[in-house]
Amino acid sequence: MSTIKYRKLDFRFDDDIAFQFHPGSSAVSDFVNALTFTAPAFEPYFIRAFNDALPLINDERLRADTRLFMKQESQHTRHHVAHLAMLLRKFPELEEVRDAINHAYRTLYETRPLRFHLAYTATVELAFGPIARFIIANRDALLAGGDDRISSFVLWHFVEEFEHRNCAIDVFRSVVGSHAYRLSTVRETLRHLKQMNNLTTYAFARLAAEGRIAPLRGTVLDPVPRAKRWRLGRELFGTLLPWHRPDHLDQPSWLTGWLDDEAAGKSMLLAYQSPP
Repeated sequence: MSTIKYRKLDFRFDDDIAFQFHPGSSAVSDFVNALTFTAPAFEPYFIRAFNDALPLINDERLRADTRLFMKQESQHTRHHVAHLAMLLRKFPELEEVRDAINHAYRTLYETRPLRFHLAYTATVELAFGPIARFIIANRDALLAGGDDRISSFVLWHFVEEFEHRNCAIDVFRSVVGSHAYRLSTVRETLRHLKQMNNLTTYAFARLAAEGRIAPLRGTVLDPVPRAKRWRLGRELFGTLLPWHRPDHLDQPSWLTGWLDDEAAGKSMLLAYQSPP
């Protein structure tokens, strides 16, 4: 039985939410906003690759997980689009950033083969496992004091990233199978991701230079103790090893509690509330 669950939540992104949702951390705010600018492009990119890969997957369990993965990613896209619409109402000139990122992913899909797209997806999704565990385990250090509506939305996203953390590498291994090939694509994948990040970084820096948002101060990792940052680095490096299995990552207790609360019928729209 699959551990991946398709959920339909209804997060709201009202206009009273600040562009930088965390007044105490422009770094965390900009990280979340950059994710929202990029996700509506890269998640459909992943879905398109998996749709094209489905006829090549022989294992029925993996085919079922792949369909559930795509359904979860479609929900992530839907909510990031809604969040992005709210951000663009505040700064309509950022539509050009959204359009540039969307164009970049469409072009990438049209110019590279399916095996590259599956490798790209596997590399990104493997990284999301440790990142999800890190953000959830360090949620108070990163998110406390921000708007809990956005924090709850972000944590839901990473709960599901952790939940489906095995799927992309399983699809890659089933359809392509060459670890050497995946390694050969890592540099191009990272370069492409950096280009996408630069688009948002420069746009936010322009707004900050004009005094319209708070300038970037520090990094998103700064509030977390160094030992935990080093652990994240080790786990990210480990995703490049041929024997890496995402399900070996330990599941944070808060994530287990989130799943239990959701299974019991509790609303998860405000699952995170900043400590007093």
